[in-house]
Amino acid sequence: MADIRLTGMLTVKGTTEEEPYPNAEMTSYMNGLIGKISDQEYEVLLGYPIPNGKWRGRLDINDAICQMYYAKSGLARWVYRILTNKKKKSEEKGKPDLNILFIICHSGGLQR
Repeated sequence: MADIRLTGMLTVKGTTEEEPYPNAEMTSYMNGLIGKISDQEYEVLLGYPIPNGKWRGRLDINDAICQMYYAKSGLARWVYRILTNKKKKSEEKGKPDLNILFIICHSGGLQR
């Protein structure tokens, strides 16, 4: 069998000639020091203030599935119990189900 490798040139045009972020306000980000990015730098990158993050006690599209524990709907609480039991069983086997962990722990629509 022959080892045939494709070689060639690819040119991709960018969307701008200018740097889209102000370097002076984002020194850690621009230097790849992601562990040191301050809230102020992150807000510049995000384009708006960091959301509070405190739960308002009312479920909406941006809430994580794990918050269905607090839902008024019996159906939502039932789904929460099923997912939690699946998570617990997979952890007891020593093989956490990453799909279940992702579903339970991450938020839904991520819409502002």
